[in-house]
This record gives sequence, C-alpha cells and structure tokens, in this order.
Amino acid sequence: MDDETQHVREWSVELDYPIVVHGVTMEKLDFRRPKTKDIRMFNDSKVEGDMRRMVNFIAKISLNTLAPEDIDELDASDFQKINEQLETLIGGKRRDE
Repeated sequence: MDDETQHVREWSVELDYPIVVHGVTMEKLDFRRPKTKDIRMFNDSKVEGDMRRMVNFIAKISLNTLAPEDIDELDASDFQKINEQLETLIGGKRRDE
C-alpha cells in the first residue's frame, strides 16, 4: 500500500483464491479503516490466541459483513495480504507530520 492509499477510509484486497460466502464468490474483500475502538476491542478480547483475535478483528472491519468463519476460509496468502495492509494502515503516518 503506497502513501496515497494509506490515508483512505476504505480499502480493498483482491483475493488470489476467492472464497464463497452465502453462495456468492468473493474475489475482492472491502474493509474500513480501523478505529481506536476496534484496536481496543482486539487488545481487550478474551478470545484465546492471537490468530483467533486477528480473525475476529478482520471480520469486524470488513464491509462485506463477513463472519470469523468466513475469514477462516481465506487462503493463507490472502490472509497475509490483509494483515500486511493493516500493518501499513495502523503504522502509517499522516501526511502533515
């Protein structure tokens, strides 16, 4: 994700390995930019294990209304792409800094 896209409110990931959700093939997933309350929920989660917490987090910020079980169906490489974009978004600096 480049400097221009890390400041958007919504972003997408093209899946290399589409998943089927409620009978619909998803080739692209859409997400909103995480808010502080989302990160706090992730950190305060009582769910066991970092991986399960991350799956819940990704489901929460999805604009496709995905459940954690849908995220579980992602290919590992697509899951990694989503994580890498999240790291860029959360770790990115504002342009005026």
